[in-house]
Amino acid sequence: MAPGNAYEILKDEVAILREERKQILDALQMLFDLLEAFAPCWYTEEHHERALAALAVTASDAFRPRAVVKNN
Repeated sequence: MAPGNAYEILKDEVAILREERKQILDALQMLFDLLEAFAPCWYTEEHHERALAALAVTASDAFRPRAVVKNN
């Protein structure tokens, strides 16, 4: 396999992983919004804080710029 092909494959895999991560973040946000809107009796302040922390970590990681380095 030529080095250029490996780079293209990795680039495609990175794009797929980024899309999957975005879908996970969207689902997590949707669940958080539902919990906040309906506030079930079991949904405590601790749950709220943990959900916020998970969103913060996931969001900051998902949108952190990444460099893809091409080795020749």
